[in-house]
Amino acid sequence: MYIDQLVYFLHVAETGSMNSAAQKFYMTQQAINASLKKMEAELDTPLINRSNKGVTLTPQGYIFAEYAKSIVQQYEEAVHELQRFNAAESNLHGTLSVFSASIFTNLFLPGVIRDFTQIYPNTRIKIIETGNEELLSYVMNDYCELALFSASKDYIEQELAERSAQKIKLLSLMEDKVVLCTRPDHPLSKLKTTDSEAQYHYAQKEKLEYSFYQILSERLTDEVYTSMISNSSNAELHKKLIMEGVAVTYMPQLAYQLEFKHEGFASVLVEDCLPVNHCVVYHDNPESEYYQLVQVFLQFLQKQFQKRFGMYIPGA
Repeated sequence: MYIDQLVYFLHVAETGSMNSAAQKFYMTQQAINASLKKMEAELDTPLINRSNKGVTLTPQGYIFAEYAKSIVQQYEEAVHELQRFNAAESNLHGTLSVFSASIFTNLFLPGVIRDFTQIYPNTRIKIIETGNEELLSYVMNDYCELALFSASKDYIEQELAERSAQKIKLLSLMEDKVVLCTRPDHPLSKLKTTDSEAQYHYAQKEKLEYSFYQILSERLTDEVYTSMISNSSNAELHKKLIMEGVAVTYMPQLAYQLEFKHEGFASVLVEDCLPVNHCVVYHDNPESEYYQLVQVFLQFLQKQFQKRFGMYIPGA
């Protein structure tokens, strides 16, 4: 039995939904169900009642859930204490600047940095929010040690190759699908899937402006358009423009699930978009004074990403 299985079980127990667990941990419902069935087989007892209306715990499931919470909590405390011990042994210190144009800037990074600096009290991590367009240039020009980036992997690798960035490495955290986010009463919200060609024809038919990222109404001024593009990770700005009927917007599915879904926005899967790669670009320079700090922070970021979102893709 693995800790991950206990985590999946506890989430299903709390939400009563296999689908909720599948979305949170970026797995299929079948994979979540298979993991729980394997755990039930190991324990030789049923933990979950499955039906079309959802799932509920069996009496045995309620008993096991209390122990599972304790096990997961103790495991996390043990990992934390080991990290603190290793931190004391390594005497890690220094300051890192992390630039970000990612959905994780406000939703994920502050918690990661808080936990990291608690384990490594002689370190300091600064977050600087910026736009996608400037991000790679800032890394190349040594304005920061690493940066969070969300774009297609092909695009990022091409940009790095064109800039001859031999000492800049790419660490992939997760590949994400692209969705079109709309108001719940928007005509496009009724679609199950769409593609960029269909959106282009829709914009022409409705006499709306169109870009790869937005379908824009005639009420959109040049000033607001510029602000929207330069603040691509600004969720509150996107919500305002979408709710006012000014735009519908393409975004990573994870961004929609974390920031927009719970507020009633609708999404439509965009079938022909390249996957968005949530990743880190960083300086890989062993001669740097803070090379060890960068490497330790990257490993910590990977583990925290896996804990929060259920998976990561090891980078090269």
